[in-house]
Amino acid sequence: MNKKTIAFILLVLLFTILLGTGLYMVIEGWNFLDSLYMTVIIVTTIGFGEVHPLTEPGKIFTIIYSIVGFMLLAGFISIISSTLVEKFIIDRRGGRKMVNNINKVKNHIIVCGSGKFGRHVIKMLHSQKKAFVVLDQGDPMDALIQQSQTPNSSFKDILYQEGDPTREEILISAGLEKAYGIISCMPEDSQNLFIGVTAKKNNPKIKWTTSIVDENNSSKFYTVGADDVIRGDFVIGNRLVNSMVNQNLFGFLEQTNPIDGSIGLIVGAVEIGPNSPLIHVAIKDTTINKSLGLLIFALKKGSQEGYQLNPKPETILAEKDVIISVGDTAQIESLELFVNPKKGFWK
Repeated sequence: MNKKTIAFILLVLLFTILLGTGLYMVIEGWNFLDSLYMTVIIVTTIGFGEVHPLTEPGKIFTIIYSIVGFMLLAGFISIISSTLVEKFIIDRRGGRKMVNNINKVKNHIIVCGSGKFGRHVIKMLHSQKKAFVVLDQGDPMDALIQQSQTPNSSFKDILYQEGDPTREEILISAGLEKAYGIISCMPEDSQNLFIGVTAKKNNPKIKWTTSIVDENNSSKFYTVGADDVIRGDFVIGNRLVNSMVNQNLFGFLEQTNPIDGSIGLIVGAVEIGPNSPLIHVAIKDTTINKSLGLLIFALKKGSQEGYQLNPKPETILAEKDVIISVGDTAQIESLELFVNPKKGFWK
């Protein structure tokens, strides 16, 4: 029920009371207070008794007014109660559905915080169609929708849970033990540190990326197991310098990570799975460039730590090798299917 409907019902009820008061003043000649009192006890069915003895016209009016007033009040109460019950049922069903969906997800990413950094993380993961769950003390979607000026329908499929991400039970309820990674972007370093330690304790294999406020805390995060630590001031400073000394490079960076928050080119990293048709195939024979219009500009061999930039065309691919390429979202999705095809995709 919207506000206009509620306002209309209240106006009707108020009009009914004022009408009854006025008619008692006219029919019985009572003063305003006595007439209002009689009207209220009739409408509310309290029935304390008559203020003054009624005349015959007054008795006839009271009979009619009692029936009409009772019907209006009963209808008002029925509408309000049904609306509250309906809202309660919808909220319970929606909450239960969200919990069920979160319980089903696995190999996902948990995003802790939907503030200044978190909302950009959510938008990027959502645009790349990655499985993720958002944790925040408030409704994460409220801030995201308002700050990005994006229609609510665009984010209706996002899984989120209201709660303090620093609480262990909240992290576990987001599927921590089944998650692939966790991104902590809370406003305080102590919060991010606690989240990471809790995540690593419950899931030692989880990948933990975090933002920090004080760069002096970087070593502390790496010490307790952070896989990557991002400093906002470093990223901003790097952009400012590149825009000044190397405009061409900055133009490329702008495409891969636009400042305005839009989705441009993305860097895709795809690991070759055990059933990939690219195993034991040379890069030059993969037809990735011909079929998808993408170039492999870096390669990480499964047994090596670093990346090979511009790998040789003769390089033989193997399971657990990681292919790095740059393209739009659709191209990177096609690359993932090309490298690790779903059933019936590869021909």
